[in-house]
Amino acid sequence: MRPVNENISWKILKTLEEGPLYITQIAEKTMLSKNTVGKYVDILVASGQVKVEQYANTKLVSLKKG
Repeated sequence: MRPVNENISWKILKTLEEGPLYITQIAEKTMLSKNTVGKYVDILVASGQVKVEQYANTKLVSLKKG
């Protein structure tokens, strides 16, 4: 298993400052693969920094309000 890259987490969090986005939108804006974004979103959910709402076969990701 590869270590967590803090730069990727930071990129995703900065992108979500615009508002809630789907995994595909985050991938496009950050130039990362959907798989990478999905992995890091799971990590960010586990750490309590973002929340995810499941819609059919996609996820809407947003920053978790303090």
